[in-house]
Amino acid sequence: MKKVLYTFASLSLILAACSKKDVVDTEKPENEVERSHQEAKSDTEKGKEQTETKEDTPLIAFEDLTTEHLLAMTIYEQQVIDEFNEYVLPTADEIFAGEYSRPLYPGGESADVTNKIPEVSIISVDVTDVLVDTPQDPLTFYVVNPPSMGGMSVFAVGETYTLLYSSLGELTYQEALNYGHKYNIKELYEKHKNNENILNLIERMNSYENMEAYYKKIDSMYGE
Repeated sequence: MKKVLYTFASLSLILAACSKKDVVDTEKPENEVERSHQEAKSDTEKGKEQTETKEDTPLIAFEDLTTEHLLAMTIYEQQVIDEFNEYVLPTADEIFAGEYSRPLYPGGESADVTNKIPEVSIISVDVTDVLVDTPQDPLTFYVVNPPSMGGMSVFAVGETYTLLYSSLGELTYQEALNYGHKYNIKELYEKHKNNENILNLIERMNSYENMEAYYKKIDSMYGE
């Protein structure tokens, strides 16, 4: 009888152990599946965050804006001068093409003259070189070549706006506004912060610290 009871007890322990093992084996895959789902969800959320971060990162950062960036953006947005029905500078398409055609005399009916664009030259100048008075707003002035029409193309950068105008002689600041337009820097940036052509346009620009440096480069280009 004792032998039978012992055998029965042993069998019960074995069955209990097997049953417990089955439960553990059954629960383990469920835990692994849940963990896999959590990891997959985490990876998906991480990937989404990285994608959103990448999409939110502009091609051109506002704090990295240079004179060249602002000039390129202004060229894309430049408006015609009403008196001459002409732009101050060649258009972006003309700069990329490397040439532009204009009447010999602005506003006239003379035959077009085709001009080459070896580069867009940005030459630092003093305010007294381009204006007969000093504007209230602090501005940094540049002469930009080639001009779209006769005269001198002047680009100025302030704290909140750029100014692009054409000068046929000595002008006051107010007269400069009449021969050009002001462009809001924040608006320029918002419109062109992801425009790759801004960077392409910059590659065609060269900056000079003064007129002397510019003419020295021109002389070397044409072998004079």
